[in-house]
Amino acid sequence: MHMPDFRFTSVINPEEFEVRLKNVPQSPGVYIWKDLSAGVLYVGKSKSLRDRMRSYFNIAQLSGKNRRMVAKIADFEIITTNSELEALLLEMNLIKKHRPRYNVLLKDDRSYPYIKVTVQESWPRILTTRTVLNDGARYFGPYAQAGSVRRMLGELNRLFAFRPPFDCGDDRFRRHQRMGKPCLYYDMRRCLGPCVPALVDHRE
Repeated sequence: MHMPDFRFTSVINPEEFEVRLKNVPQSPGVYIWKDLSAGVLYVGKSKSLRDRMRSYFNIAQLSGKNRRMVAKIADFEIITTNSELEALLLEMNLIKKHRPRYNVLLKDDRSYPYIKVTVQESWPRILTTRTVLNDGARYFGPYAQAGSVRRMLGELNRLFAFRPPFDCGDDRFRRHQRMGKPCLYYDMRRCLGPCVPALVDHRE
């Protein structure tokens, strides 16, 4: 691995900074780059924190945007997680909280994705939306990256087998109700099959 180059940063004590980087674990988590005044420059995630963080100090391989950010780096903070999914969730929440300059800026909350849980429906769905309505559903967000939200919901669906977030709209749900047969997601154990009443009990 290349040796980190701190010449183009705002790091005051490079030797101490290098020791801290060496002690960053090779585990999933979130890293937070900070400037001289402890302001948050950037929030990122990685399945291997140490490797990802050291990569920022190979100046020759950085884009112009990243070079400008690295020039301001003076400090960092890390938060380890038990999985990449936890790191993804934490990253999204920290970006929303701090709105770092070098992350995607939430200039207009209405144009960014939310997670919507339709708790007002008999068989609730979990899906993404860019519009917040006063419809009884619960909304979480906004989040900066739509792709990250979709990946997160996909992983959660694999773990908890709720109605598939992108492939189980009301039309499809009613069609399988009429057929009395669940879709392939039931066979894949990605859904409990609420479209067929005999397969699952409805509880308030």
